[in-house]
Amino acid sequence: MPRNVELAGQAKRARHRTGIKIVPLPLISVRILPEGRIRLLADLSQRGVDLVVFESRHEQDAADRAVLTGLRKASVVSHTMTVTWELASTDAGLWAADCLAGAVSWWLDGDGLYFKALEPLVTILDV
Repeated sequence: MPRNVELAGQAKRARHRTGIKIVPLPLISVRILPEGRIRLLADLSQRGVDLVVFESRHEQDAADRAVLTGLRKASVVSHTMTVTWELASTDAGLWAADCLAGAVSWWLDGDGLYFKALEPLVTILDV
């Protein structure tokens, strides 16, 4: 799928959903709008998730780290949960998350062909 088509579809749905958590493995890939990060991190912590990898958005990373620090101080997020920010070019898991997000986006638009192949491996939770 061309990247611009995927991004256009994601932007369209972003107005209607806070975000999508994709949970196929112990390592959880995340696609979410900034305002949903607090609820997302709290939920992942409650579920005992050990590692969260956000795709680095250089200008947003510092604000995300500040939110994480505040959540840890308030005991909303476990101090043992590792949260990192990586470049998509250095973490293949982020690329895979983009592919899955594209399949979910098309599924939400009524074209479930690609999502059906992945559905047994995925749990979607609104956050």
